[in-house]
Amino acid sequence: MHYEPNLKSFCFKPEQSMIVKRKIKMRRYMKRILKIILTILLVVNISNAQDQRRFPMGNFNVNGKISGKLIDEQSGKPIEYGNIVLYRFRDSSMVTGTISNSQGNFVLDNVNVGRYFIKISFIGFETKVIDSVLVTPRNAEVDLGVIKLSPAVVKLGDVVVQGEKELIINNLDKKVINVEKDLTNVGGSALDVMQNIPSVTVDADGNVALRGSTNIRLLIDGKPTNMEGVSTYDILSQIPASQIEQVELITNPSVRYDPEGTAGIINLVLKKRKEAGINGILTLNAGTGDKYNTSLNLNYKLDGVNVYAGYDGRINRFNSSGTNDRISTASSLSQILNQTTSGLNKMNSHNFTLGADYNLNDFNSFSTSLKYRNSSFDNVSSNKDLTYDQNNDLITQMVRSNTGDRSFNSLNFAFGYKKTFEEKGREFTADFLYSNFKMNRLEDAEQWNTIYLPASSYVHSLRRLSGEGKNNMYIAQTNYIHPFKSGIRLETGFQATIRDVSTYSDYYNYDFANQIFVDNLSLKNYFEYDEQIYAAYGIFSHSLFGIKYQFGLRGEQVYTKSNLPLDNQSFKKNYTSLYPSVHISYEFFPMNEIQLSYSRRVDRPNNRQLNPVVDYSDSLNVFAGNPYLDPQYTNSYEINLNNALGFVFLNTSLFYRTTNGVITSISELRNGVLYTTFANVAKSENYGVEFIWTQPIAKWWRLVANFSYFKTKVDGQGIVNVNQEATSWMTRIMSSFTFWDKTQLQVVFNYNSPTITMGGGMFGGGFGGGGGRYGGSTVIGQGKMYEMYGLDLALRKDFMNDKLSVTLRLSDVFNTRKFGGEVTGSSFTSKFNRRMDSRILFLGVTYKFNNYKEKRERLNPDEIDQEMF
Repeated sequence: MHYEPNLKSFCFKPEQSMIVKRKIKMRRYMKRILKIILTILLVVNISNAQDQRRFPMGNFNVNGKISGKLIDEQSGKPIEYGNIVLYRFRDSSMVTGTISNSQGNFVLDNVNVGRYFIKISFIGFETKVIDSVLVTPRNAEVDLGVIKLSPAVVKLGDVVVQGEKELIINNLDKKVINVEKDLTNVGGSALDVMQNIPSVTVDADGNVALRGSTNIRLLIDGKPTNMEGVSTYDILSQIPASQIEQVELITNPSVRYDPEGTAGIINLVLKKRKEAGINGILTLNAGTGDKYNTSLNLNYKLDGVNVYAGYDGRINRFNSSGTNDRISTASSLSQILNQTTSGLNKMNSHNFTLGADYNLNDFNSFSTSLKYRNSSFDNVSSNKDLTYDQNNDLITQMVRSNTGDRSFNSLNFAFGYKKTFEEKGREFTADFLYSNFKMNRLEDAEQWNTIYLPASSYVHSLRRLSGEGKNNMYIAQTNYIHPFKSGIRLETGFQATIRDVSTYSDYYNYDFANQIFVDNLSLKNYFEYDEQIYAAYGIFSHSLFGIKYQFGLRGEQVYTKSNLPLDNQSFKKNYTSLYPSVHISYEFFPMNEIQLSYSRRVDRPNNRQLNPVVDYSDSLNVFAGNPYLDPQYTNSYEINLNNALGFVFLNTSLFYRTTNGVITSISELRNGVLYTTFANVAKSENYGVEFIWTQPIAKWWRLVANFSYFKTKVDGQGIVNVNQEATSWMTRIMSSFTFWDKTQLQVVFNYNSPTITMGGGMFGGGFGGGGGRYGGSTVIGQGKMYEMYGLDLALRKDFMNDKLSVTLRLSDVFNTRKFGGEVTGSSFTSKFNRRMDSRILFLGVTYKFNNYKEKRERLNPDEIDQEMF
């Protein structure tokens, strides 16, 4: 029997027998005391028999619940991550606390019977106190309803500062940047927005880096872009800044997210409406040098149905120029190459959106959306290459004229289902996404090549590239969240991603005698890539002694296959990976918190890096991929400190990342030609610190400043000139001034220090429009980028009760923004500089009708309300 071991121990250990006797005696005393207490309580209860709020015996330990919803009193929007703290009424001691979710809802669980008061706070808003909250056995669940918070009014001496929506919000798992608060984005694109985001840099080719690393995962409304083979510049330049509501930086995501992107995730949240009735917003922007964009968003909501539609279009013209000097250091091949280029680039983009949400009842809802995007990029450029020997005598002169036309078409369909339950926080979601992307290229390169040494000769050639790319992607995901009364929350989900990518490039040489293009079979480049990823994940969340913690584990099985149709070759790679994550937070004072997190991330090689077919489109820069590349894995650690000192908010982040098998571009100069490929040859370490400071200086002056310092170490594992170690830093200071009613001036200065690169862009490339904003192949491996800085100004005036806004913006006031860098190899050194239109004057007009307000909806499939607890 279960008590026999205890009896045996008592027989052989008399001291334990004595202890048990004392315990029995103590229990008798406790029973007597309990009888007295119960008798007193019974008398009190009888004397208050007429009171409708009397407490029946045996129910003092009822697990009560207090709930409510926080909204902005002015805009009516939910307030996410508001602080709710529960205090005992009799002694003001703190009992528990929580934060509001993305819908503004909050729940305080496991509240005992008693009388309390609640303090509710959020930065930029007045603290609200609810004086008396009574939890009784008959009223164990208290619903406080909708609680409105008013913008804070700060007194600084004789100055009054009116609180407003923060530009930067530091949440538990991400930084949220409210793009609409930054006037220097007016008239620009998503690429301009990226240049104004803390911790983010943009290089000469539009490659976006987060904390110094370009290995990021770019999402739009929580969904992958599915534009394989298209440069980041081409993707971001198509999206008007006026369509972006927020940018989310998620540097250590939980396992619910796809682990792709070793530096983290950048999610662009587009504007959405869910206000009752018909409402909308119209935006018109024009800039010097033929730069125009417009957007129109409409929304209709009635009862449980919400329908929305949108259009945005961009017309952009800009000039570019650049130089490149490459010196061969090999004694037998000492040569100097001077390259210059200039070009005119044109872009037209049209995007259409149609969607609907339907609430079947209080517990079941459906959502669907359809998005179509059509874009075209035209490029005309001229290049001049001069090659000199070691005696500075001209060897060759090559003049090249490039014309390129590229068109993109994409279609995205999403469907989502959400089921909630009577138990708050419990929900099930299922999402499906289909994305189809097509790209067509037609590019001509005419070249005049004059050879002076050792013998004079002249060659005139014309080459044409006709290319096509396709990408189909299917994503299905389910997610289930189950909260327990003990405070434990379990979450589990499944995700399947299937992608098939194909690229076909045909090259033609022009026959001047017969005046026809002849197919060049030796340069044909056909490549097909299939990828299947099946993932399952689980997340455990709880809190203990005020410490909130979350543990997650994601397992993935990946199947990949590369095909070379012309050579009848295929390459397969299958692998299984585990991705753990840990998030811990502790709030030692209200709005003063420390957060610790860890995640394992991956960067899988793309089809361009895997394609082994040699690209000879530029005779001086030859490129080939490597089909045997492995994914590179990163372990990411981070500490965040959020401090609210009065109305000054300081966020401090410290991070450390280590990556093995870094996919590195390797370049080698042979006989005056630069050959480039990829290999898993390096190890890297990245660590640094970031500060974000927000402070109202006066009624008419508000300051937001951020500073980031990064350290990068690259070990080339024996590959010459890949070993590098460098520091870089960046700062951005934004001052907002209000001189009179509803008129605001913003002054923004940013500076990026020199930094080393492991995959940015090198000047060159044969066919115009081949990628990036300058065209041609863009590969940089063993190099660094030079410093870059600039100043922007913006002035906005609101009219008609804030329905009409007029903004004037001047970018790069002193025309100082230019891109430059250098690349070094075992036998060469290359330095380049580039410029494009940067000093531009924009005029923007925005009109809101029928009480238009922006409100986020649930995203799918990759982002489904990522809450930590």
